[in-house]
Amino acid sequence: MKIVKKPKLIISDIDGTIFDRKDTVTEGLRRLKTILAEHRIPFTLASGRCYADMKSLIEFLDVSLPVIVNNGAGIMTESQMYWGAQINPEDIREAVRYADTCGMMVSLYEAEKEKVYRHNAYVQSYIDRFGKKYQYCVTSEKEMDEQQWKDMRIQKLLIIDPQKPGRIETVINKIREASDHLSVVQYDDRSIDVMPKSCSKENGVAKLAGMLGIAMEDIMAVGDNENDIEMLRHAGIGVAVNNATDTLKAAADYISAEEAAAGVAKAVEKFYVLLDDDEGEN
Repeated sequence: MKIVKKPKLIISDIDGTIFDRKDTVTEGLRRLKTILAEHRIPFTLASGRCYADMKSLIEFLDVSLPVIVNNGAGIMTESQMYWGAQINPEDIREAVRYADTCGMMVSLYEAEKEKVYRHNAYVQSYIDRFGKKYQYCVTSEKEMDEQQWKDMRIQKLLIIDPQKPGRIETVINKIREASDHLSVVQYDDRSIDVMPKSCSKENGVAKLAGMLGIAMEDIMAVGDNENDIEMLRHAGIGVAVNNATDTLKAAADYISAEEAAAGVAKAVEKFYVLLDDDEGEN
């Protein structure tokens, strides 16, 4: 059983953990912001998002520490890249071509930004639902040439299949030959993340901890889904928000009584604020 002590750093996932379905500023998120500011808590983020998609939350929570982007493929602030790994575009080219011909959503993530391979009906459905604006690699006026493809600085590939059941196993088979160079996180039969080998949130947190001179046992990590499991297991305190998957809850040391940002705030109060108060009384 882990010995609980006040963490020196708190790291939280974003999607499903701070935000539930939309990037909405909830009462729980406002509460989290207040707690972090009042207690000057060392706090940062680890996400599958690129930096541009994290920026508004970084600014809202006034996060000054480096953040972990693209599921552990990069560590950066707005002004500096501290560490990063990239996919060889040739290793994923056949998978991208197959997914594109099937009308799947294909997103190519650089450290700072996300580019969608091509606009299609499924991408448009995302635009309609979430109001996002995308840059496209391929347009009706312009196809990518060989050199443009080779020059892409891809840290993460995200593919989502609109079809149910999905055809993700076929996509994975397209990158099987390059599997020694790639790390694949499969969420279900409809979606995958692909990163450079050995890139994960756990490894990203370990690299950041080394940069900051903090032991993993002095970190509290918060998440909601399977790609957060190893991050939680290797942290000193692993927290699942209440809306987390059952698999993640089974791996956590503590399950928050509340969901999303409110659940993060609850865990921060329990493991930082209250322990801080206890230390002040000693």
